[in-house]
Amino acid sequence: MGKDCPPKNERRSPDCAVEHSTPLIRTFMSALKMKGDQNIIKGKLKQKRASQAHDGLQYVAGKSEEFLSHLQKQTDDIHEAVKESVAGRGE
Repeated sequence: MGKDCPPKNERRSPDCAVEHSTPLIRTFMSALKMKGDQNIIKGKLKQKRASQAHDGLQYVAGKSEEFLSHLQKQTDDIHEAVKESVAGRGE
């Protein structure tokens, strides 16, 4: 633990909480990126199937799913940048 962080059973400052919670957050966000990748593939497959069947509505659904998946991955990148900024301020 950091030199001025209290033991686990006592209340911690936000800096100590960020310092000691990163492995769990990193694991969760990695899962978010993986889920985003899966959804991108799913959206592209939906688009391909829709274009073969000449189903415009299904194609749009695939495009929107792909777009939302890209946003999901960017959310992870933004979260990482904010976390690094907060960690840098505590030093």
